[in-house]
Amino acid sequence: MSRIYQKEGFSMSRLHNSIYFWNIIFFITIISLLTVLLLDKELYVNLVKEGTNTELFTAIFYIISGVLLIISAFKFRKMYGSLKFLLIPLLLGLFFLFVAGEEESWGQWLFGYSVPESIVSLNQQREANIHNLKVLERFKVILDPHRVLKAFTLLVGVLIPIIHYLSKFARRVLKKLAFPVCPLRFLPIFILSFIYEKAAYLLYEHWSHAEIMEFLISFGFFLFSISVIRGESFSFEAVSNSQVIDRSKSRV
Repeated sequence: MSRIYQKEGFSMSRLHNSIYFWNIIFFITIISLLTVLLLDKELYVNLVKEGTNTELFTAIFYIISGVLLIISAFKFRKMYGSLKFLLIPLLLGLFFLFVAGEEESWGQWLFGYSVPESIVSLNQQREANIHNLKVLERFKVILDPHRVLKAFTLLVGVLIPIIHYLSKFARRVLKKLAFPVCPLRFLPIFILSFIYEKAAYLLYEHWSHAEIMEFLISFGFFLFSISVIRGESFSFEAVSNSQVIDRSKSRV
């Protein structure tokens, strides 16, 4: 373990405990949602109406994730003195902030500000967002927001962690890119999010399950961003501890 991490109070044991705790919270959340679905479908649907708490918490999780990843980008750039540690965490962070903005129509309903008619007239739902623009309707098969988010989650939250674990070559490539790999311990969160949408749809055919799934996914990325800023990602081993220590000495 890096001496720098020790100085910052990094504790792998504490990290494991917190991850187990949040996984339990996630499991309880899924059971609670399914219980509400079975007992009171009207309440379940009301949970995901436009501007409700589910949508707001989804945006909050993405905002926190984005901010943590952007902080991580500059933190590890300064720590290791290499621009490659800046690029991918920064891009991921900006992407999450963009998703948060789109989720809440950039605060249109939350803050109640008015949008010029010339802008909302271009939107299918008359909202201040990009993903519902009328011009994108013809590309809906490819650019459907829910499908894009699922594909991104499948890649970053499921496939890359598994490939990273199974392939030495993939580990070398990801380390060279300083790609923050999602820990395998979060794999159940993303997989269960996919399963939840399908299972809930079998119980009750309704669009609301997609919104719930997006909320669950945002929670998974929230935990992922915490693991990144704590330096847990294997990709940050691309620079050895001795190099970091030597660099810090040279600055004294």
